[in-house]
Order: sequence, then C-alpha cells, then structure tokens
Amino acid sequence: MADVRASFANIIVTLAKLSEPDPPLSLSELNAWSNEGFSYSMDHVTSLSLHVISGCLAVLNTPRLDFNKNMQQLLHVFYCYMKSGAAERKQLLNLGVHTCFTRVLLDLGGGLRGGQCSDTSTLHCVIAVLLSSVDLGEMRLTSNGEQPDSPCHLNNLPILCGSLDIETKQMLLSDNYSYIRRLLEDSTAIGHDEVVVFLKYLCWENARASKRSFTRGVVLCIPSSQCRY
Repeated sequence: MADVRASFANIIVTLAKLSEPDPPLSLSELNAWSNEGFSYSMDHVTSLSLHVISGCLAVLNTPRLDFNKNMQQLLHVFYCYMKSGAAERKQLLNLGVHTCFTRVLLDLGGGLRGGQCSDTSTLHCVIAVLLSSVDLGEMRLTSNGEQPDSPCHLNNLPILCGSLDIETKQMLLSDNYSYIRRLLEDSTAIGHDEVVVFLKYLCWENARASKRSFTRGVVLCIPSSQCRY
C-alpha cells in the first residue's frame, strides 16, 4: 500500500504542476469539487493547480486523515511540489504553507499537531526551503542592536517574498527562538542539506539566533549531567 500511496502523491504533484498555466476554474467546476466534501476558504477565480494544493492543505486539518498511514505521504506531496521550482515555492508561500507547518511543528494548534508526526524531517525541510525564499533582513540584529548592511551569501535560493508575515515571524522569535531549539533537537532533520542551509541563513548577522544555535548545540553535545542550561 505504501507504493500505491506514493504513486497517488506523484499524480497529485504532476497534476498540480501541469495545471499551473490553465485558466481559472468555473463556478460549476468548483461546486462539483465542493460537493465531494472538499471545502476550504479559496476564491473560485483561480487555477486548478491552486485548488489541488489548497485541498491537500485542507486535508491536514480533517478527521479523515489516518496519521499512521497517510501523514508522511501527504507531507511528501508538499515536499515534491516545493522542489519543482520557484513558481511552485511562491505558490506555497502565498498559501501560507510555511506558517501552517511551523505552527504544526511547534504544536501551536490548528488541528494537526507535530507530536502526531513520527518523522518531522519533511516538515522541517518544507519550512526550511520556503523560509529560505523569504527576505529575513528585518529579523537580523547585530550584538549592538543594529540591522546589518551586508547581504547573506550562504543562501543560493532566489528570494521570492520581500518580507516575512507577522505570524511566522512571531513564531520564530517566540521564547528566544524556540524554533531553533526544536530544529536542533530533531536529529532526523538536521542531517538534511536544506535545513542546514536555512539555519545558516537564519543566523547570518543575527546575534540572538546565532547565540541560541550555539548554546543549544553545546547542550546537545555535552551530557546533561555536566552542564546547566
């Protein structure tokens, strides 16, 4: 069954990608879609591609989802679609997938909880790549409390969004960068190149994020009996 679910995930990604240039769905087509039980907040004047991805995002918050069987495959849909190209990443950013997944990872509600994911590495990777496509310059503060002028050269992804939305920014900054702590504690995620690149990008010319990464890294490397945190 795992192969079957993987095949369906690939079909969804292919359908969403190939339908990007299609004209918007008609109202009758949208009603037929909604009558099948897939309803979510979306302007009907948009392409099938956006409806497919929005439908997948809505499924994450429905009781229909069997987390043990379907969770990883559903997250795999977003990962594959995100890796398809810059246009797809921008679409996911516009839908707020990075905000939704960050909320899930930090267990801040919204239906699905991060604790229900047996492997959160895919969540981390999607968040990392999407946020690496956002200009995080306004979050950067030196030890003197000033914003640096030097651009970050550690990120090779094109910037698709000029600023980070307030909710995601607050989640990243809350509790002294608790997201960094969550990231470093997940050994399955930190081994992915996308996650490492994003951590470097987040910490670039950012005194608070760099300190949080360093101190938490030291704690994880040294036995708890030998250090205090």
